Amino acid sequence: MQTALLPALFTRVEDVKVVSAYAGVTFANLPYGAVGYSYGSLTSLIGVGALESSMNGKIPAIKSVVAFSSPGIIPGLMDGDTTFSVITKPTMMVTGTADVVDGYVPDAKAHQDYFEGWPEGGRMLLVARGGIYRIVGGSEAGFSDAWPVVADFLKATVLEDAAAKKRLDAAQSTKLLDIRRR
Repeated sequence: MQTALLPALFTRVEDVKVVSAYAGVTFANLPYGAVGYSYGSLTSLIGVGALESSMNGKIPAIKSVVAFSSPGIIPGLMDGDTTFSVITKPTMMVTGTADVVDGYVPDAKAHQDYFEGWPEGGRMLLVARGGIYRIVGGSEAGFSDAWPVVADFLKATVLEDAAAKKRLDAAQSTKLLDIRRR
């Protein structure tokens, strides 16, 4: 990992902890999940226990995570055997078959390493066929198919919405979106 990025990661983790503590006081008992994009997806996963031994960023109030376009596995920071195995909260990764990041994620399949490293149970991976790194922009291939699944995931896991859970469980891959579960 580039040396300049590590202090920024620690800062972001602390920022999320401070905001979560503020939200916990200001909006007591309001359930919440974490949603992140790219580097923010890693920060969100840290919030549910990833890298706990080195980051101390776990936020018990977070009920689930949606991670868009992860930064990929970062050598020197992540140990493939233990980085994600400690995550017990429902998690979803959203990526695309053309989701590459020059200098960081040269192979779009690297985003899927997160999903493969998560323990089984409550895990989903959405892969938009033709989706690029900027998938959160909304106009990329597969995103319109992904968004309802993402919304149902958050409603089901954060708000405990039974109707959303039923739709989520019934969601199937489409021509533009591959849905995988663990």
